[in-house]
Amino acid sequence: MKKVLLGFLSVLLISFSVQAQDISPEKALKKAGKALGSYNLDPSGNAEKLTQAADFIKIALESETLKSNAATWLKAGEVYNAIAGAEANAAQVAGLKGEKFEYKDFTSAVLAQEAFSKVFELTPKKFQKKEALKNMQETVGYLNQLANLKLAGANADYAAAYPLLEGVNSIRDLLVANKKKDIFTEEGAAEQNMLLTAYAANAAGKTGRAKALFDKLVGSKNATAQTFKMYYDVLSATDDPMADEILAKGKKMFPEDKDLLFAEINKLMKANNYAALEGKLEAAIKAEPKNASVRNVMGDTYQRLATSAAEKGEVESEKGYIEKAVAAYTKAKEIDPKQAYASYSIGSIFYNKAAAFVPKMNALGTSKTDQKLYDSYKSEMTALFDKSLPHFLEAEKLDENDRNTLIALKEIYARKNDYAKSGEYKKRLEALEN
Repeated sequence: MKKVLLGFLSVLLISFSVQAQDISPEKALKKAGKALGSYNLDPSGNAEKLTQAADFIKIALESETLKSNAATWLKAGEVYNAIAGAEANAAQVAGLKGEKFEYKDFTSAVLAQEAFSKVFELTPKKFQKKEALKNMQETVGYLNQLANLKLAGANADYAAAYPLLEGVNSIRDLLVANKKKDIFTEEGAAEQNMLLTAYAANAAGKTGRAKALFDKLVGSKNATAQTFKMYYDVLSATDDPMADEILAKGKKMFPEDKDLLFAEINKLMKANNYAALEGKLEAAIKAEPKNASVRNVMGDTYQRLATSAAEKGEVESEKGYIEKAVAAYTKAKEIDPKQAYASYSIGSIFYNKAAAFVPKMNALGTSKTDQKLYDSYKSEMTALFDKSLPHFLEAEKLDENDRNTLIALKEIYARKNDYAKSGEYKKRLEALEN
């Protein structure tokens, strides 16, 4: 008996599908309204009526004539609202039972918003506008709930959340424009949602839309340092010339903000502007005295400045910058003793100065004067290699597989004529590369 009933049901469903395809868009619109009405009377008993309503409204929207009618879009919005609501209700029931529920429909709420928005583009009647605004207040709840689901947890999907967040903003704009209660009642809440939408738009590849939203945000009274930082990141990622202007404006409005300061530091580093970088890093150290990374960057900056001074023949300046670099790296080690970078960097300072003697030595001849100078160079070089050695050994303890550290140790022991030790590091390097 069950098999016969199932077979009969299948025939009915196939029959309905064929009939749905054969009816006119005008009839489909009427049937969509009737099916939705039946569903609303008894959602649990008439669940299939909602599916029928969706099928009928799809046929209705194939008509260009009906698509120019506000009533069509109003009905479409109601159908899509009901579909979004059905899943929200199912989730609520599952929650009450202590069961896990997985949302699958993240589209219907967006379609509802788009449909209701379309009503306002078609010079609707007063009652149609009123009905659309009323329904939108329901839609925005679904959109917000679904957006939160997409943004929850460590694996937040901003790109997928974008159309949902955009829908929330669109509804809010229509409600406010029509003198309805704002969905964002707290000061700055609307701008915060717009900021989230702008970020999501950029993640979704809608860079133009993201920029338009950020432009609006940085000009608002509730603009925050975060707004400027996020806008700067979007602009700088595409090498937009406006990036520097936005960063400068943000720094002017929020001179003490750390995120904007670090954005400026990264910008100067990218441009190799180490002379200007020194002052910014000092401000960063003042802002975050326990940040080892800032100390390391400061050390790198002084290293670059030392190299520049050496190239100009400014011996005393070079010496001063090297002392500052060592001091910065030493402080970084104190703050974070487990990081190898600072130890390696101190070693590299003395190693590079030692290596600079090699071409000088190779350029000397065989005269007594040159031989005497060769011995002097070799003595200084060896002393510098010896000075660098303990720092590289310390770096090795902290990160035994760092390729650059192993190369430096191999070369130092070779220069010290300890070929057995140098050979050990050579084998370790070969093992890493294989």
